[in-house]
Amino acid sequence: MRGLSLLLAGMIVLATAAADAAQSDGFRGLSWSADLASLNSAEYSKLTPFKGIAPDMESYQRKGDPLKLEGVVVDSISYNFRKGKLVSVNLDFSGFYNYEGLLAYCKKEFGQVTASMARNQEMVSSFETPKTGALIFFQAGAPQLSFGRLFLFSRDWLH
Repeated sequence: MRGLSLLLAGMIVLATAAADAAQSDGFRGLSWSADLASLNSAEYSKLTPFKGIAPDMESYQRKGDPLKLEGVVVDSISYNFRKGKLVSVNLDFSGFYNYEGLLAYCKKEFGQVTASMARNQEMVSSFETPKTGALIFFQAGAPQLSFGRLFLFSRDWLH
């Protein structure tokens, strides 16, 4: 009987986690497709476009944004708007322990890994929920050379 109770409790926890993951829509209070024009411009600063960014994309940093996610320190957080709508967020980080922490965050937030690859000290894992996709990339190496990016994005944007 005790085993059955533990099994049921485990199933409830998994169902709750899956329901929470399915509800993931955006990042830090901004839902995907949040309108750039509706945000307080004093809270955001525009970033210089980087090579390879999609057409019609603008990136911003939130002033005073805590550079931590679930206790993991990140180097920067960029909010990416396409045609004035939030479509993705980049979290750049360094260090293997931060990679492990962000990977654990993704598993907690989005569920199991949907695809992964490791080759030549590069690791990539992806996650999917109905509204949000996540891709975490890490290039291992010497402490000064290891870097990574957690890319969160609207799945609607892909279609």
